[in-house]
Formats: sequence, C-alpha cells, structure tokens
Amino acid sequence: MTRLLVAASMVLAVCAVQVHAQDTAKATKTRELLKKKITADWKDTPLKDILEDIQDQVKGLKFRPPGTGVSGNRKMTLAAKDVTVEEALDKVLGKEGWGYVVISNTGNAYDGSVVIQVGEERGYEKDKAPKKDK
Repeated sequence: MTRLLVAASMVLAVCAVQVHAQDTAKATKTRELLKKKITADWKDTPLKDILEDIQDQVKGLKFRPPGTGVSGNRKMTLAAKDVTVEEALDKVLGKEGWGYVVISNTGNAYDGSVVIQVGEERGYEKDKAPKKDK
C-alpha cells in the first residue's frame, strides 16, 4: 500500500511539473506577481491608468498594449484593499466581458507580460489552463 501511495505521489508530482513546464521562466514569474496584494482605488479611471497603477504597485509586472476590442480609455471603478492582482483584474475586466492572458512564448518580445483581451480568460489562453483538482 505504501509503495502504491509513493508511486501515485510521484506521478502527480511529474504531472504538476509538466503543467508548470509549459510556461517560460518569465511567464512563471509573472504568475507569481499576479498573486501579489495591491490596493485598488479607482473611480472612473481609464484602463491604461489602472494598468500603470498596478505596475507601480507590483514591480516587474508588465502589461502589453490591450488586444483588439479592448479600449485603454474605458473608465472603470474598483475600491479594494489587500486584493491580489488577479482578483482586481477579475473584478474590473469581468464587468466588460474582458479577460487577460500571460504570454508564455520564448520567441515573443512580450514573453512574460500580460495582455488584456476580449474573453473570459484568467491568465491562460482558452482551453490551456491547467485542470483543477476536484
């Protein structure tokens, strides 16, 4: 029984490494930065200013210009203290039907940056998010 548990644990560990291995080093770092806590005090603030504020609060986090269908001038409101960047983005972008993706591509000049785009994505491209354990 113990051997079976050890073997199962090893298989799970390998699977976790493989999911994480899909990300470049820069994308992995960005995913860690998205878990940092920030304070959101945005009232009718343009998206481009919100993204700049987040970058000021979380050093090293980079956003690339928004994708098609997303306006950097769209005004948004959120007041929250000690929320993760992920939570803040989810709250302000979700109201607009927008999402965000961490770019994970070594050959891409934006590798490791975050792009805001139309859709429900929350960090991963559609259908590429790691499966959550039940």
